[in-house]
Amino acid sequence: MNEKNVKSILIIGQGLAGSILADRLLRAGVQVTLVDRAESSNASKIAAGIVNPITGRRFVLSWMIDELIPVLKEYYQDVEERFTTKILKRRLILRSLFSFQEENDWDGRTTISMYQKHISSLSGEGDYTSKVHSTPSIGSINGYQIDVPKFVKVMHDSFTNAGVLENAEFDYNGLLFEGDQVAYKSEWYDAVVFCEGWSGELNPFFNYLPFNRSKGEILIIKVPNEKFTQVYKNGLFIAPLDNDLYWVGASNKWHTVDIQPTTEKRLELIEKLERMLKVPYQIIEHKAAIRPTVRDRRPFLGQHPEIDNLFIFNGLGTKGASLAPYWSKVMIEFMLYQKQLPSVVDIRRFNK
Repeated sequence: MNEKNVKSILIIGQGLAGSILADRLLRAGVQVTLVDRAESSNASKIAAGIVNPITGRRFVLSWMIDELIPVLKEYYQDVEERFTTKILKRRLILRSLFSFQEENDWDGRTTISMYQKHISSLSGEGDYTSKVHSTPSIGSINGYQIDVPKFVKVMHDSFTNAGVLENAEFDYNGLLFEGDQVAYKSEWYDAVVFCEGWSGELNPFFNYLPFNRSKGEILIIKVPNEKFTQVYKNGLFIAPLDNDLYWVGASNKWHTVDIQPTTEKRLELIEKLERMLKVPYQIIEHKAAIRPTVRDRRPFLGQHPEIDNLFIFNGLGTKGASLAPYWSKVMIEFMLYQKQLPSVVDIRRFNK
């Protein structure tokens, strides 16, 4: 494929990945059609959208975080301007430290230059002081929060108004290949891109890839009048939403296709929340979704090994809010301008 003959693209899936890819392509002048079921249960609809630069028990920098942050800020701020809405917020992430060893490890990170821009000089529990069960110490991280459900809804409305979104189940058997084009429902396209989230493992063209589905369950709670403005992590995350609502999560269960919330995980979340929060709260919703995680924790980008006009953009996992703006640009450069994909994300790293 080359720049001049990629003029129309069919995208399957209007979650976070499909939305950003479609938005960028439309703004690049490419004709786009999206197919997605409005009632589908994708992880984007329950995501907290937390961008946490320092993660894990060993306090490591999140993969590529210094490259990702400038791109995500530029993209989401552009969306805010175009649609007169608020998507991106700066958030201080307060992380509980449970032992002297963790405190020492954290203090060590504060002396390393590549970490310092991501570490806040503020200490203590901030808004949560006296409202949570205290831990020995707190590490403060400069992070962000993207309102992923709002973003996906804004994009859904925009695509619907533009007449490019079809609310339907995609039929793989409906694809017809002829020459360098592919037809679907009597419409011809130069390329098809699958952005299906975890259900990509059911895709007959790409089911050889090592998807590693992970089910997450979360609570939406109401905590009246407290006005917490920071993200708090103590086993679980508590992340502010709007109107005294907060996102609490997430639980994790591997290798299941059950998308329904479970009593077991609800009780688990409540137990952990009770160990965190002192003030009264009300459970508003209990939600579940399956994340499109990958065995090696790197996204799936690339071209089908045998069918040139089939592509995949998937596997963004739990960090899709930060990964999608950056890797959608890379994906478009690959599809439209034949720029080589980095081997770390190219699906050619897996032999069919």
